[in-house]
Amino acid sequence: MNPGSYVFRVASEADLPGIYRLEQLCFGQEAYPPSYLALLMRLPGVFLVAVLGGRVVGYVSALLRRRRVGHIVSICVDSEHRGRGLARRLMELAEDRLVSMGAAVFRLEVRASNAPAIRLYASLGYRPLLFLPRYYPGGEPGLLMAKHPGNANRAEGRNSNVE
Repeated sequence: MNPGSYVFRVASEADLPGIYRLEQLCFGQEAYPPSYLALLMRLPGVFLVAVLGGRVVGYVSALLRRRRVGHIVSICVDSEHRGRGLARRLMELAEDRLVSMGAAVFRLEVRASNAPAIRLYASLGYRPLLFLPRYYPGGEPGLLMAKHPGNANRAEGRNSNVE
């Protein structure tokens, strides 16, 4: 990935159509509705987008929950832009923001069948905590994964270039 090509910034209401387009591409019938995505933007946490040529090509949403838990709610990268490190960068930027807000631990849920996502999360320092039987619609199981900031395979002194 050429870091200069993509702009990473806080999402705005104007980004909702692009975010929803990605949400539908990544999650199909399980996509969050635009009203829920707009709500996520307003709740305590982080909602970041990756933009290329004025088009939203990736996003991550995360909440800061009680007891200083940063919860990664959703992440999606347009299939044409996968394999370029965008998901990793979005996760790192979201984690950095959550730490600055007081997060002491990160958590997320992932489909047990989503091997690429599980590999990404493991490479960022997330570890499986719990197997979640029938967690997803249709009865598919999930995994609850967690990470403590500072425990991960993260580069020290990383540049947090979010606009």
